[in-house]
Amino acid sequence: MQPIKPALVLLLTITLAACVSWSARTNQASELRLGQPHYGQLASGSRLYRLEIERPGTLTIEAITPTTRNLPGGYSARLLDDAGQLIVADEESGEGANFRIQQALTPGVYYLELRNDFKCSSGSCISDNMSFKLESRLRRD
Repeated sequence: MQPIKPALVLLLTITLAACVSWSARTNQASELRLGQPHYGQLASGSRLYRLEIERPGTLTIEAITPTTRNLPGGYSARLLDDAGQLIVADEESGEGANFRIQQALTPGVYYLELRNDFKCSSGSCISDNMSFKLESRLRRD
């Protein structure tokens, strides 16, 4: 019997850690209901949302920020399948340099990772400037 090579052990460890990490993140995801606006704030980093698609259709989801926002850039997002695999990502196709995703989907569970790469760690960021509204809808195909 041959000993397991260190490179294989490392690869298996990384793979298992990624699976556990994704599972932990999905357990903490907020529910996003199609057709209902969701309001929140995100100064920096990312937040995960869970969406359940019950019928085939084209999902449109976008972030809207206050018109008074004077900070550089907007929110970006990645749409992921139930296993955490990237389906589509967008940075600024929507209004105000925010994301807008439009994607045909089949029934299932999906995740939206909302991102704000702007680092806001000082008093110069007014909380209203970091607020957002997510709008989503599913059009039957």
